[in-house]
Amino acid sequence: MKWLSVLSVCLLLLFSLHVSASEVVDSISDSLSTQHLGEVLVLAKSVYRENNHINILPSNRQKRHSDTGYALLRNLMIPGIDIEDDGAIKAKGSVASVYINGQPAEVRDIQNIHPVDVVRIEYYDMPDGKYSKDVSAINFVLRQYKSGGYVQLSGEQAVSINKGSYNITSSVSKGKNAYSFFTGYEYYSLDDNLFQTDEKYNFADFQIDRYSSFVQQDKKRTGYAQFQFSHQTDKSYWIGKLTFVGIKNPGNKTYGDVSTSPYHTNAFMSNTADKSYSPKVDLNADIPVGKNGKLSLGIHAKHLNNDNNYSYEESAYHYTVKCNENVNSFNTGAIYTLKYKKSSFTAEIFDYYTHYNTDYSYDVTQNKRLWKNEALAFVSGKFPVNNNIYFSSRLGVDYYQYHLTGSKLFRQLTPRVNLKASYQLHNSALQWSFMYVNSNYDMGTINNTPVSVNQYLIRQGNPNIRKSYDIENSIYYSWKYKILNMAAIMQYSYSHNPVSYSYEREGRTIIQTFANDGHNQDLLAMLAANIRLPNSFSISSSLSYQKTDISLSEHWSHDNFTANIRLQWFNKNWSFMSGINFAKSELNKYSLEVVKQPFNYNFKVSYSKDNLLISFNAFAPFYNRHIRKEILSEYYENHRDILNHRLYNYYNLSIAYTFNFGKRIPYTQKNIDERVDSSILQSN
Repeated sequence: MKWLSVLSVCLLLLFSLHVSASEVVDSISDSLSTQHLGEVLVLAKSVYRENNHINILPSNRQKRHSDTGYALLRNLMIPGIDIEDDGAIKAKGSVASVYINGQPAEVRDIQNIHPVDVVRIEYYDMPDGKYSKDVSAINFVLRQYKSGGYVQLSGEQAVSINKGSYNITSSVSKGKNAYSFFTGYEYYSLDDNLFQTDEKYNFADFQIDRYSSFVQQDKKRTGYAQFQFSHQTDKSYWIGKLTFVGIKNPGNKTYGDVSTSPYHTNAFMSNTADKSYSPKVDLNADIPVGKNGKLSLGIHAKHLNNDNNYSYEESAYHYTVKCNENVNSFNTGAIYTLKYKKSSFTAEIFDYYTHYNTDYSYDVTQNKRLWKNEALAFVSGKFPVNNNIYFSSRLGVDYYQYHLTGSKLFRQLTPRVNLKASYQLHNSALQWSFMYVNSNYDMGTINNTPVSVNQYLIRQGNPNIRKSYDIENSIYYSWKYKILNMAAIMQYSYSHNPVSYSYEREGRTIIQTFANDGHNQDLLAMLAANIRLPNSFSISSSLSYQKTDISLSEHWSHDNFTANIRLQWFNKNWSFMSGINFAKSELNKYSLEVVKQPFNYNFKVSYSKDNLLISFNAFAPFYNRHIRKEILSEYYENHRDILNHRLYNYYNLSIAYTFNFGKRIPYTQKNIDERVDSSILQSN
């Protein structure tokens, strides 16, 4: 009943805010904030609904002052779009799938979109067809050219810290075929990250208080290259990609002093050095079948080699572990879509297989082999009830299994259900959605090889994780009136047997492992608005409230209210943007860590003319952000203060220039996957 009363109050709040919307400025956030996406109309001439999605047409000015796909999304200032630090784009409170010309895209793809060639952005708020597997989807549609080529040089360099990115892209197109090559390098090296940590280890008959003050050196080097071939006709599309990514952390050191009560103060030092390289092959095709049908096929193969070395020294305590891991994955999928008028039918099958082979060397030497496989099958349909009401369903099964050396084979057959209903008018839309899915988790979660953090704390996976599932209900509303666009969402989610950190005692050691013996409840309410004023001036703002209850062996409850404001102004070749993000606090349902971020701000000035774009960004200048992270449990407490993390406040200068020859051609879809899939449970 408590949840029902809270839900009622929040609904009343949302719609009261809607009534007074003219008093609310709209929201879009910087790279550290959130904006929640809707099917909201930005301008009558630039945004319109087409059956199952919304078309957004960027203006020439918005495109000229954007150097990436992410920058273009921010310039559009659509209420409800949220771009996270890791590049994930959220729509209506959930992570949206992203595509370029209908093909799956990843973070670097979006970073390297040339905004000038974006014809429109399609937002699928009620996905069907090939997008039916997605909660929501965003598709960048790029302009197609018949012949010609280009070479593009781009660079981005932080002024106040040692951080940069440099890229070269070339492409040639002739008729229906296009060939492209892309290569780049990025790095950062930070030597002055200041931390303070206060830990409590609660053993059966005594307690250890451990206070540390230390400096962390953080370094990373990434190189990447990709060759791509595509063949496109009026009805079909074939694309093949060969990608290589190499990542190296040459030595991330942490050193400082640690005071342990009732003992004494020692100096300590830890060092992490790791590297990985990964070749990957992607083959995708869209093929017409009959008059109204389409078949989408995908084959993806990837090899990944990971080397990880960790050492810790404190007085007489020394610990070293070395890991070498080879990961091979092979994924396939097929989607058949049949459309008839405003209805559609879709059949889907997918299979994802990954094999891990890991060698550990520490006190003993051991080998761990792990494989996982997930097979899915779905049928879905979208049906109009009348001109304003639509209903869609996606029903299927998920067969998930994995096996770890020395453990039992895990198998789980789970139904998946996704139901949606929407009511659409000319200037507003109301949507209800329900989802039931099984929960999967990272393979490091079940790897039971122990990894020492210090002499009191050990991290170890749990191979006996039980079956789990998630249920989500949401109501979404969007509305447009003249220069005002609004979006609101109310979302309730329930997780049964969610996986999260768990702390156990073994003598004078605390074991940080994983458990899933309880449930989570989460309530989210958001309101976002955008106002476009004369003379190319825009204001946006968002408000959000989140309450989280976690009931495991212990109980956690957390709520937070936050807001942000963004201003944008264009004037001929110049543009200016500024954002303010108010303090927020979040409870991580996986790590059970509370992260408190203070007030911060940013601004950006850009100059664009012809093929040249110069941008200057400032992230929280003149302000040292004090970020606090807390873990509170019965046996272990950790209060960590990040006093000066230079990745969170710095100046950034970026320059991009493009040389065109012949007739212009589409800019390359750069599909660089830098994700490191690993079963290794990290020590830090």
